[in-house]
Amino acid sequence: MKHHLIISIIILSISCTNKNTARKTMDNNTAVMVGNDADAHGCKASAGYTWSVIKNTCIRLWEVGVQLSPIDNKEPYTSITTAIINDDKTKVELFIVGETSSILLDKNTEQVFSGSGYSMIQENNKWLLKKDNRAIYKE
Repeated sequence: MKHHLIISIIILSISCTNKNTARKTMDNNTAVMVGNDADAHGCKASAGYTWSVIKNTCIRLWEVGVQLSPIDNKEPYTSITTAIINDDKTKVELFIVGETSSILLDKNTEQVFSGSGYSMIQENNKWLLKKDNRAIYKE
């Protein structure tokens, strides 16, 4: 019985050592923490979070805002653009694939937001996004 207990302790000890070793990088032997990918705002990209200027918090794009689909998509995939309108409906924040950061649009008229060459227009209760006056995404 004593032998089984001693063998179990040795196996458990080896098992714990292997887990700790597996968490170290090969080059500098420092521990790598899972989920330790927070950006400057504390948003964890691995969990799907990104920083929103308008919301002033980390958000998941598929959970908030208006989802816009590409018009005349010639790619073999579909990339969705997300537009978030602030609470007082004076600004829109765009999250567009390929852009290095979100784009802020200011309200010009009742149903038009614009900035940085983009304009977002509401027609028939649906949103349309244009770049340089050419429609590129729609709700």
